[in-house]
Amino acid sequence: MTPDDSDTNALDFDRIDEEISEDQAKLLATIHAADEGILTGRLREAVSVPSGSMHYHLGRLEEWELVDVVGRQAEGGGSPSKCWDTTDRGGRYLERPGPTAPTTFQDLVNHIEDLERDLDRREERIKAMETDITDLKSAYNTLASAVENQLHD
Repeated sequence: MTPDDSDTNALDFDRIDEEISEDQAKLLATIHAADEGILTGRLREAVSVPSGSMHYHLGRLEEWELVDVVGRQAEGGGSPSKCWDTTDRGGRYLERPGPTAPTTFQDLVNHIEDLERDLDRREERIKAMETDITDLKSAYNTLASAVENQLHD
């Protein structure tokens, strides 16, 4: 017995769930939210993905048949930019219930607690980064003062 298309998609979607990066997920969601496609430059600005990574991430989404180029349009002074849109398969991927969708009230409570712990960890990392930035600024100022003193001596 061969699986029907939805069974095949479910298996493929599970594999994509395992492999998709955060940047790829953001790109896919942004492309899907655009009414009639979105140009590469606007897409890059919307998700803040470095230019050097765009080709790779969009290539993966194309490989998984989640997005496709639906046209080209002048954007800025260069050659025409690609206009991206989600495929029907991409829409089905985004609109399906997630693998961790809570099914009971207790599942929902557990999910919220997990999100709160994740938020706490992220806030701690941000505080640590702010401390690192303050330390770097101080070290820079000390070094700049030492260089300035050397120049005046």
